[in-house]
Amino acid sequence: MTSKAARKRNKRKFRMPKNVHIQPKEAISIATETSTRPTPQRLAQGKWATPQGTGKSQQPMVDLASDMIGALYEARKISISQEQAARVFQQLRDAYVAEFDLSGFKSCLAGGVSGHDDSDGNVEAKKAYEDLEKRIGMVKTAILEIECAKGPDRKPNDLIALHRALDAVAGY
Repeated sequence: MTSKAARKRNKRKFRMPKNVHIQPKEAISIATETSTRPTPQRLAQGKWATPQGTGKSQQPMVDLASDMIGALYEARKISISQEQAARVFQQLRDAYVAEFDLSGFKSCLAGGVSGHDDSDGNVEAKKAYEDLEKRIGMVKTAILEIECAKGPDRKPNDLIALHRALDAVAGY
């Protein structure tokens, strides 16, 4: 048999906080919403691909001009092979940068353990990017780094230099 003091302690221990709101069961609903569609304002910007075929209500709409490369392709200022070369460069660059694992600023109060990683990381990603850089040159690599990171509302600094750099990536 428990004592009166032990019962009080247990009662205090399991008491519900006063500021907690319990939602009634009637107010709970399961969202059966189809995929999220862009707002009319967002639709006015960019070029959108609408889903086709069965299940199109569950598939998202895709912005084909989500960056400057996509906008240039939709405006027919670069060819499909140049657009694909830019996408290949972006993937190689992203994999290469991910190997550095630069986490940015961390507060002294932030938890977590930082330590030394003995692994070599993704050697293939680093080698592929460095091979591409050797093949097309540092100047064209710098042009692509700058131009491929721009948003859809930006213009290229030099469209002819961008064409040449993309053609070099494509192997022309």
